[in-house]
Amino acid sequence: MKNGKISHIEMMKAQYNNNRLAVLWFTGLTDAQYKQFQFDTGLAWLIAYTADNEDILRWILSQPLIWRWWVNEWNRRDDVFVDLLFTVQNDECAEYYKCLHYELVGEYTPMWGLIERDYAKAIGELNKNLKISI
Repeated sequence: MKNGKISHIEMMKAQYNNNRLAVLWFTGLTDAQYKQFQFDTGLAWLIAYTADNEDILRWILSQPLIWRWWVNEWNRRDDVFVDLLFTVQNDECAEYYKCLHYELVGEYTPMWGLIERDYAKAIGELNKNLKISI
């Protein structure tokens, strides 16, 4: 916080944390289960996107920027998804929430196209950073 003003990034972090807490409350997931689901879904998307190319996948998984990008995209999706959880019976929330995120793993879905576009941006940024450091 600079000069008593909250930055946009600080506001987004607070919003995303509130969303995560709401998801935990609605779904009954623990924080560890939530993070594991986030990781597993990211891995499933990357496997599908790279056609399970082991060399590419190994390189991508070693890049911290990719995981920061994935978590940011996750948080952006949760910003929409958390409101949808209000419409679901409590005993169905966890499965509904998981289905919302798993939809993006299906190729040719609108969600796939959006994530693919932003992934290309993240890879472009990663390549730019590699050129600068060489």
